[in-house]
Amino acid sequence: MQNFARQVFASTMEDSTLPPAPAGQVYTIAVLLATISLILLLLILPPLFWHFRNRNIGATSLVAWISTTLLLTIINAMLWSTDDTAQWFNGKGLCDLEVKIMIASQVALPSSLAAVLRGLAAVLDTDRATLTKTESQRRRDRIIDLSWCIGAPLLQMVFHELVHFRRYYVYGISGCVPVLSNSWLSVLLICVPPLIWTVVDIGYASKSFPLQREGPRANE
Repeated sequence: MQNFARQVFASTMEDSTLPPAPAGQVYTIAVLLATISLILLLLILPPLFWHFRNRNIGATSLVAWISTTLLLTIINAMLWSTDDTAQWFNGKGLCDLEVKIMIASQVALPSSLAAVLRGLAAVLDTDRATLTKTESQRRRDRIIDLSWCIGAPLLQMVFHELVHFRRYYVYGISGCVPVLSNSWLSVLLICVPPLIWTVVDIGYASKSFPLQREGPRANE
């Protein structure tokens, strides 16, 4: 989601039909992007606290990662809101952290959603559902959720270390942007995992729809 927004705003910046803003003048689109992101962030904070209080790992992780990406969008839009590159912050330190979070979020969002859908599918599976789970079952579910919501994104950060040839790029409004080498390894380690998790989401989502079961047939 965030990468798509970055591409849209970057392409808007490069559109020669738009009049360039005077050097040092804040772009209106930067203010608009930061404002909308802030509103969305404030709206999803109550669900975040509610899921955290109820120990819903999947939902908490999903909302937390969305909140993080919105926060980064606000920071970047505010720091790099003009085209006066001479006054730009070079991003040292901040961008090193941001690009790792961005890379991780590409997996964290679909993997956290998979944890949510997995729990929903388990509840709707009347053939296997139990009224009360044992302690070992609850422990196993927590381990799976944590490995999906935290372990998979951390692994993606490690993968990024193997395929980046430069620490980051900095663009107006978009701010910090990850850099990948143009190789099959980048595709395998960075591009493929989000697609795999999306397929997992689709699989669990299909199980979450209530199935209409045939009733007992009358004796002929």
